[in-house]
Amino acid sequence: MAESSNKRLAGKVTIVTGSGRGIGRCEALLMAQQGAKVVVSDIGSDSEGGSTAANVADEIRAAGGETVPTTDSVVTMEGARRTVETAVQSFGRLDILAT
Repeated sequence: MAESSNKRLAGKVTIVTGSGRGIGRCEALLMAQQGAKVVVSDIGSDSEGGSTAANVADEIRAAGGETVPTTDSVVTMEGARRTVETAVQSFGRLDILAT
């Protein structure tokens, strides 16, 4: 992840759903690069059975970002509620929801 002197999302907290791979992963990495604290939300697993959300969270941390993964499904109200609670409990609030 390249350093950016313009941290446009500094201090913001975001949830990025489907961020374990593909466009969602890129979105989560970019938001972290721009200074956001990111809740990486994905129900997927990698080829070794590990969490894709945890993998992306590890990537963000390695680049110096603040993040927490969650594997709750946002398809259900309960899963969506737990995902929002993860953001609030981890970072104190929620500013952005990217799906």
